[in-house]
Amino acid sequence: MKYTSFFSTIVKEQGQPHLSNDQFRRMMNIVHLESYIDALYFLQKKEKHRRYEMLIFAKHRKLVENTGNLEPKLLMEEMVRFSRI
Repeated sequence: MKYTSFFSTIVKEQGQPHLSNDQFRRMMNIVHLESYIDALYFLQKKEKHRRYEMLIFAKHRKLVENTGNLEPKLLMEEMVRFSRI
């Protein structure tokens, strides 16, 4: 949950970032997707079954769509930049 941890640290240290509604929604979607994926991994490990693999894959793909596979710091900079436009 690298994005969630980074966003949490930013909010604790600097307060809420000044993001547009679209970029704030994007940030919340990223946090949600990471939490959802983490929960699915937990269930998969607990049940020792691979039934969640396709769902994990689909959610991971959605996460990549939202983040562009950028590092958290670069992603936050991009989101702030898009909020100013």
